[in-house]
This record gives sequence, C-alpha cells and structure tokens, in this order.
Amino acid sequence: MNDYNDYNYNPDIDYYTVYTNNSAKDASRAVSRYALALFLYLLISNVIAIGVEVIIILAMGAEAAGRLFAENIYIQWLLGVGPMYLIGFPVFYLIIKNMKTFIPKKTKLDYKEFIALFAIGEALMFVGNTIGTTLNSFISSLLGHEVQNSTADLIEKSPLWLIFIIVVVIGPIIEELLFRKLLIDRLGRFGARFAIILSAIGFGLFHGNFYQFFYATLLGLVLGYVYVNTRDVKYTVIMHMLVNFLGSFVSILLISRLDEFEKITEALEAGILENIDMTAFMQNLMVIASYSIVQYTIWFSGLAVLVTYFLHRKFNVKRLCEVNLSASRLTEASLLNVGSILFIILSLGQFALSIFM
Repeated sequence: MNDYNDYNYNPDIDYYTVYTNNSAKDASRAVSRYALALFLYLLISNVIAIGVEVIIILAMGAEAAGRLFAENIYIQWLLGVGPMYLIGFPVFYLIIKNMKTFIPKKTKLDYKEFIALFAIGEALMFVGNTIGTTLNSFISSLLGHEVQNSTADLIEKSPLWLIFIIVVVIGPIIEELLFRKLLIDRLGRFGARFAIILSAIGFGLFHGNFYQFFYATLLGLVLGYVYVNTRDVKYTVIMHMLVNFLGSFVSILLISRLDEFEKITEALEAGILENIDMTAFMQNLMVIASYSIVQYTIWFSGLAVLVTYFLHRKFNVKRLCEVNLSASRLTEASLLNVGSILFIILSLGQFALSIFM
C-alpha cells in the first residue's frame, strides 16, 4: 500500500511552490493589515487635528485663531501629538491586536554591547542627518525658500519640562511599541531581517519629512536589531530615550549658551569690548566645546565599532522565522498590497506638505 495515498499525495502538484505562494500571500496580508493600521493611525490623527483647528477658527475667527496656533506652544503640541496618542494609537492597536504573533523567549543584552550599539545608532543618525540636511538644502535652493524643520522649530520654542515628557519619555515608548514590539512580533515570523528592514523604513516614513527620514530609518535598523536579538522592548525604549535626550533636551539647553556665545563673539570681532562678561563667555565656550567633544567622540567611536562589527561579522541576527521566503517574494509582499500603498501615499503626502507648506 502506498503511504503517499494515505495523505492524498498527488505527484502532479508542486507542493513547494504551493507552500511558497501561500506563504507569500500570508506575508502580504499580514504586512497589509499592519500598514493599514499605521495609515489609519495617521489619517485619523490628522483628521481630528484639522477638525479641532476648524472648530477653533469658527469659534474665534481666522485672525485670532492664527495667532493662537502660531504663539501657543501647548496648543501646537496638543494638536500635534494629542490625537495620535489618545485616539490614533488605541485604534491602531484594535486593528492589529489579533494578528498572529511569534514571540521567542527574552534574552539579556550585555551593557557593553548596549553601549556599542548605542554608539553605532548615534553614528548612523549623524550620517542620516547629514544626508537629510543636504537634501533639504538642495530642495530649498530649487524652491527659492528654506524648507522648514517644523518639529525642530517646535522643540526649540518649547519649555524643557514639556520636551522631556513628550520627546524624551512618551514619544520613544509609543514609537518603540509601534515599530519594534508590535510590528516585529507580528511580522518577524516571515524573517528577522525582513522585519528589521520593514520596521526601519516604516519608522522613517512615519516621521513625514526628509529632515528626519534618513536618520530615523538608520536608527530604526539598530533598534530593530536590538529588539530581534533580545525580544525585550525595554532596551530599545531606553536607547531611544537616550537618543532623544541628547538630540533634543541637551541640545535645547545649549542653544541659549550658543546664542549668547555668538553675540559676544560678534561683539569681540567688531571691537566692542564694553559690557562683555568674559567669565560667562569662557563658561559658555567650555560647555559648548565639552559637548561637541563628547558628541564627536560618540559618532566616531560608533563608526569605528560599526566597521569592526562588519569586519568580524558580529552582526548575528537570530533566525526566528517560521516561514522561509526569498528576498524578492518578501519585497513583493511588502509593497504590492493595499495597506502599504495607502501608508506610503499618505507618508509621501506629508513629505510634500513639509516642503511646500
């Protein structure tokens, strides 16, 4: 008796091709659902923010409302992140919470490796920021006006306590849940590297402008690598918090010192020596120089560690996938679905708005 017949085996069917096609469809559906959740997260948040703005304009009048939006930092933050965190995120989670997950056991990350990966992340952010700034300068020259970095402008005008709460604490927690914990747990079964790349690109697009896209994407690769190899989101949250702390909170602390330093420098160059506090000048110089030395040390150390890791093949991504698909099939599954197309279109629309408005 043929054992194959017991399992309804048909020699005319290429079971490997059938398995691959079904797996590719499964991957496409999973990516589409997650991307659609991100699309609705952004869409609902923006619609609510615009709706609130319209209501305020109708209630106060266009001129008074314009002054309120321009001058009130708290209103700007409330409209910018309130709908996202309070409404968009719960809706997003309801859409993806029942998706199939693949969550291996957590592993610890040695503090030395944490520091090394943090330095790599900082170095890649420096590279990405240079690319983004250069591209925006080029776009600005083509348009004949400067493309504003609205996020950086808002942070620069905000009180430190508000920056700390939103940018250093809440933002990293929400974003690490969105793009590491929830995404990789649901899409990592199709391949760890696939999930890392997808989370990084999604993270970059999510920021909605060229200033942040490149450095966010490169940082996302490091954060995704950390999460895949530990499956513990606390490491990526802490790393993300440290990045934002240095990049926003500490930077804002230095801006006032830098402004004062530049004013005194201009006065000295002009030969105006009256009413110059040289003690304050030297203090500002020491603080700015110390921060610059620390920052450049982290960047160059990170680049050195990155090269060392590549040369010694230390980037070992855990094989956690349940489904084996080729890179071409995964790329197709990632892009050729409704959710991804909608999310990409909306993200590019935000890019366009950041340039032209």
